Formats: sequence, structure tokens, C-alpha cells
Amino acid sequence: KMQLSVNNVKFEVPDTWKDDSVYVFRHEIQNSHISLIVTRENVAQGETASDYGENQLTSLSKNLASFELMSNGSALGVTDLYDVGFVWTDPALGIIRQQQRYVISGGQALTFTMTTKKDAFPYFQKIIAEIFNKISRG
Repeated sequence: KMQLSVNNVKFEVPDTWKDDSVYVFRHEIQNSHISLIVTRENVAQGETASDYGENQLTSLSKNLASFELMSNGSALGVTDLYDVGFVWTDPALGIIRQQQRYVISGGQALTFTMTTKKDAFPYFQKIIAEIFNKISRG
């Protein structure tokens, strides 16, 4: 059995079940907020973080209004981490700035997405870098 703990509540599920947890974190300072969402998706055997990231960029550019790529590439020259940064327009919220890091592990792509409004991004940029610099495999 797989043992899990959430908010000091422990439970078990059968080993044959797959953990598809989604994690959502949020932080607010002076009427600005940032969120971190961690999702996972199965990937083909041998697919790299770079492959996955490029496929995601293609999809994002087609599906997000006013999509503009700000940055992309391997994180700090590490081949199993891939970063992208982009802006897009949400009709209700305005211009959104997102930074994503993709990590391939255990047959899944983990996507770490930091989201804030574009004008708040400079304020949160250091926090984003600190969190992303602590993401690693193993």
C-alpha cells in the first residue's frame, strides 16, 4: 500500500493506484499574488524535458490569447530540467506572466507553473528563482 499524508492526515491507497496529485500554492503581498501549481502528465519513454517543453510551447502558443515567449531553454545547463517564460492575456485579469519548469521523472513530466500579473513579475522574480533553483531530481 502507498502511504500518504496531507495536513497531518494519513491514509493509504493500493500500490496499483497512480498518484496524479496536483499541488496548488499561493502567496499574497500588498495586493499582488503569485501562485505555484504543480501538475503531472505521463510521457513517452525517452522523452526529455526539452522535448516536452517544446511540445508544451507549441500548444500554449496556439491556445493562449496574445501569447509571447519571453525565455526558454535548459535550466542552468541541466538536461533534465527545462524552463519557459511567457506572457498572455486573460480577458478578466489582464496580462499574465508565467514561468514554467519541466522535470521528467518516473515516466511523468512534472510541470511547475508560477503565475502572476505581468506588472508584478519583477517583484516576484527573486522568489521564483529561489523556488526553481531548489527543484531537482532525486
